[in-house]
Amino acid sequence: MARRFLITLPCVVRLVAMLGCIIFSSAQAGVILTPLDPVVVNGMHSLNSNQTAAVEFINQTSFTVDVFWKDFAGTSVFYNTLTAGQSYEQSTFITHPWVIKNHATSALVVGFLPVTPQPGDSRTPDIANINQFAPEPASFGLALVGLGMVMIGAGKRFRTLRSSR
Repeated sequence: MARRFLITLPCVVRLVAMLGCIIFSSAQAGVILTPLDPVVVNGMHSLNSNQTAAVEFINQTSFTVDVFWKDFAGTSVFYNTLTAGQSYEQSTFITHPWVIKNHATSALVVGFLPVTPQPGDSRTPDIANINQFAPEPASFGLALVGLGMVMIGAGKRFRTLRSSR
């Protein structure tokens, strides 16, 4: 026996209202920002100050970091120091890049670019989870050397197989 569901006008109105709230609230909700290559971001500069934004920087590393804004000339302007586990919210603009450096070594850690406009008084910041973005140059170099050794080994194996036929 099939069941019948009675959909009344008040139910439809409530459903539409709930969907509208979800759609409109998510349109201005902050997002988790994609970590960017700090070398690339360090070479960027702010373009304009047309659309306000906000970013919550969260230090998820085991070391202290410094937060820098890249100004209109591309100069790194110091804004804050965050110890491991610490966070803070920063008002900014959509086209303003931010770069994170290791406090002890000044090594580049990661970069971010805000993406969610914050019109008026709404404050739902984008989230910048600070983690180590790329391997250290020495580790990266060793990885390339290792890859090269694998390729050389594969080439020798291919030549040996080919010559034995």
